[in-house]
Amino acid sequence: MEETRAIEQRVAKRAKKERIQSAILQTVATAGLLIWALAAPNTLKLLHYMPGTGRRKTNVERSLKRLIERGLLEEVGKGASRSVRLTKQGELLVAKIELGKARLTTSRKWDGRWRVVVFDVPEKRRAARDRLRSVLKMIGFAKVQSSVWIYPYECEDIVRLIKANFILGREVLYVVAEEVEGGERYFRRFGISNPNE
Repeated sequence: MEETRAIEQRVAKRAKKERIQSAILQTVATAGLLIWALAAPNTLKLLHYMPGTGRRKTNVERSLKRLIERGLLEEVGKGASRSVRLTKQGELLVAKIELGKARLTTSRKWDGRWRVVVFDVPEKRRAARDRLRSVLKMIGFAKVQSSVWIYPYECEDIVRLIKANFILGREVLYVVAEEVEGGERYFRRFGISNPNE
């Protein structure tokens, strides 16, 4: 029971972190530039967060730093005029996703984990849902079901950018799984050797 609760807490913490990072990327992609001092209020409006400004601001700042470390955002200016914007790498990736030309690399060694994208986009946003499916297919994901797609390599950043680009938040989940039922066909699909054989 304790172990289950601990897992749920870790998953909830990571989901919250992902929501914050998605909101930041969405804000930067839309505005072009995000003033650091305004980051917390702007992104939190998107997230509909509960009260607790100090902690929320710390979470947003941590997420901003992580996105900078990953090379998706860069800092501009200092002091009160300190802000962040998408890097060339981030802009290029967003542009490729827009054009449906992004392709994930499969040249690296598989780490034994599957990346699964699960989504539940309402009918009123059907166009975004259809575009999401098209982009996942174009960048190399394999379809498991209509709203479940799989990929063998780490791709959290590109999924986050897709979510930001299509203005999809909680409707899209990024899951890392150790095993997938019927996995043999995915080993074949991605040209990966089954480590259990």
